[in-house]
Amino acid sequence: MTEILPGTKVDIRIQQEASRSMATGQEVQSFVSKVFDVLDDGSLELDVPSVGGKLVLLPLNIRYELIFSSKAGMRMGQVEIVQRYKRGNFYIMKAVLTSKIERFQRREYYRLQCALPSYFLPLDMDEKTILKLPSIHAMLQDNGNLRKDIGSCTILDLSGGGARFVSRKDIGDRPYVLLQFTIDEGNVKTNVELFGKILENKYDRPNDNHLYRVKFLYRDSEWQETIVKYIFEQQRRIRRKEQGDT
Repeated sequence: MTEILPGTKVDIRIQQEASRSMATGQEVQSFVSKVFDVLDDGSLELDVPSVGGKLVLLPLNIRYELIFSSKAGMRMGQVEIVQRYKRGNFYIMKAVLTSKIERFQRREYYRLQCALPSYFLPLDMDEKTILKLPSIHAMLQDNGNLRKDIGSCTILDLSGGGARFVSRKDIGDRPYVLLQFTIDEGNVKTNVELFGKILENKYDRPNDNHLYRVKFLYRDSEWQETIVKYIFEQQRRIRRKEQGDT
């Protein structure tokens, strides 16, 4: 609990619906909140979420799944909301933990629909060799001939487990790629380079495009945390816009 502090952002979902989404892959409604306070008994005070400027009074005494965006990374826990009240100008709900706060492990189920410009380099080598490769910049310095293999693409959806992207370039039978793209984390732009194993290469004849699906191969788990945090921040921003909140 030491990493869960007042001000920590929280996504709230009904636990039963969250479990169902794991089986079906369908999105479920999620509410944006944040931690107001951590009480001495270990329970949490959370801001009552709002939609379009109106408070959402979540039902009491049912289980919810909370996903925290903490400085230490993504964390998850289950709670019951047992009380709602007002303190000054703040509308608060008290949540009692029904599970431990644990590292978030469901990264692959949260997928961001997007249109993210990217570059990719097809690779024809074994996985162990790939995970020892340097950055794409260093690779191009060592072997300038690789430039002809680089293709531009657009990432259509992104998750902590992988991505789908589309390109006019056909990589043929090469089983791996190095994806390079930039994500915007607040006012900070982060250059991302991730290796991916090709799971699907489908030709879209009417649009003369190739649709690729890849599974990410991480050399450092911190990069997965970065991707998941980015996805949650983007989803939170989209929900706030759709709900009419700023």
